[in-house]
Amino acid sequence: MILIICGFKTYSQEVSSLKIASDSLYDAFYNIRNINDFDKRIELSQKVETILDTLLLVEESFNYPFDTLKNMITCLYSDDKTCRIINWNIPRRDASYIYFCYIQHYDKENNKLTTTKLTDCHDNIEKAEHSILKHDNWYGTLYYEIVPTLVDKKEIVYVLLGWEGYSLYATKKIIDVMRFKNGKPYFGYEIFQTPSGKKSRVIFTYNYRAKMKLGWDKNIGMIVFDKLERIPTMPPNVEGNMAPTMLYDGLKWEDNVWKYKSNIDIKPNKKRRSKTKPYPYK
Repeated sequence: MILIICGFKTYSQEVSSLKIASDSLYDAFYNIRNINDFDKRIELSQKVETILDTLLLVEESFNYPFDTLKNMITCLYSDDKTCRIINWNIPRRDASYIYFCYIQHYDKENNKLTTTKLTDCHDNIEKAEHSILKHDNWYGTLYYEIVPTLVDKKEIVYVLLGWEGYSLYATKKIIDVMRFKNGKPYFGYEIFQTPSGKKSRVIFTYNYRAKMKLGWDKNIGMIVFDKLERIPTMPPNVEGNMAPTMLYDGLKWEDNVWKYKSNIDIKPNKKRRSKTKPYPYK
């Protein structure tokens, strides 16, 4: 579902309706958190979607902070304030999750807001690291960071870092890319140069008991992540047999690709930090 709104205005009535709807959302998310019945959680999440389908038609919604929901949903703005992600998940009985997401894109030049609801299809996507996806077959993830990136000195794309609760034995972290065409989001872009070839997105799978670092390091201007190695006591063909080491790898934006860098130094360095841009799009 794609909603397009033209002409930004601020009305006290709109803000009031946002506050009322936000209170209803809080009640629904509170119950989702405190009810163990999966079917009831889904029913409540559908109620949330019904509210958001209407709420995000309000022009002021793009600027509304949803402060009361900050511990219940992910609400991320890109550094250039062009897009926002509203994102949450619901646990299944098998320890995996279903993901829900709305993308808001604000076209500053034309003063137009486009809101798109995504449909989680990550269970059915083949060759996920090489697929280009649309809003109706999204690789569902819980996003926590956006890295705007300037490609060919003309197009800003958004590298998305996310978490996926995968199974009883394994967890995943995702590096994806979001691009916009006429305000509509598309996912995946072959700009990741890795040891196993170019990819449209990068997926790490590791042991569910481990904690993996994956984030933008502004001090060195790179996407930094733990180097994963196989756990010696686990069979090689079992999911969740990888775990972080004491070493770090990374991706650095060079020559219009994210180039893989091995065994990088992440210690703070004042000289290096002074030359580093906040994100590779300015």
